[in-house]
Amino acid sequence: MQKLTVSTIALLPSISAFAYHDSDRTISNIYLFITIASIVVSIIIFKRWWNMTKDIKDIKKHLTHSSTDNPRLTFLIAIGEKEEAQKVAVSMLVDILMKIYYDRMTVNKAATMNTAINDLLPKMTKLGLSLPDHVTSGEKFIEYINNITGNSVKYVQPINPGPTIDNK
Repeated sequence: MQKLTVSTIALLPSISAFAYHDSDRTISNIYLFITIASIVVSIIIFKRWWNMTKDIKDIKKHLTHSSTDNPRLTFLIAIGEKEEAQKVAVSMLVDILMKIYYDRMTVNKAATMNTAINDLLPKMTKLGLSLPDHVTSGEKFIEYINNITGNSVKYVQPINPGPTIDNK
């Protein structure tokens, strides 16, 4: 009902363009142009609005089943979808670890990853989920991703002091 109301309101400019035509019942070119332009703009706005409402529904669904306390995992376990919960847990943890892996500002990547893993691992273990070996420590994850990608990311990145000035 709301979408119908908004689409009707969006079409009001084009409907009102017909009210301003000449008295001899012929529509001048400018009014015809305004009518067509307002219909096109209204359709574009309506389509974007329609897509935004779909996005909002997806976002709401995602937010109601995920946060730092892992209610989505709990929800999946509660309905008997342990395999799906396992995939979500690994996906969630890998997402966090990949951000750290590619973050250039994180100096001690392994320690930062270990902190993130240690925050989430007890909750996942309590739910009865088991994780692959490569996501149980920062060092193992870095080695695993380095082997897959061919990168050579170090556990602790050296600090680049920048250029030095030679005073002679």
